[in-house]
Amino acid sequence: MGRGRRSRIRARRLALDFERTNNFTLAVLETIRSLLDDEIRPAVDKWFAQKLEPLRQPLEKRREVLREMRRSVRAALDAERIETKRKQVLYQAGVIVPALVLAAFALSSVIRRIRVSSRTYICGLA
Repeated sequence: MGRGRRSRIRARRLALDFERTNNFTLAVLETIRSLLDDEIRPAVDKWFAQKLEPLRQPLEKRREVLREMRRSVRAALDAERIETKRKQVLYQAGVIVPALVLAAFALSSVIRRIRVSSRTYICGLA
């Protein structure tokens, strides 16, 4: 039984950590702070702010890293969109230009036949 009691006490010691200020400790401190009167609260707020500052610094650094990652991803997506558009234009040009050349060739062939047949008709060779 003594061993079980020690583990419970150890768990309680770890739950309230004033050195590293974990989330549970912050929640308990916030609750205690709300119960204090106006004379003591400024001193507790100052201490509380001092304890929170080391926790905020890594979060600010992570937030800035995430912002930079977001900028990089957006730039990569923009570059990919531009490349995709360029490929689409090249593909369309690769399809449309030969089709236009073929159509022009076919049209010129038809026009030649019309000219030949109209000459033949005009000359009375028909």
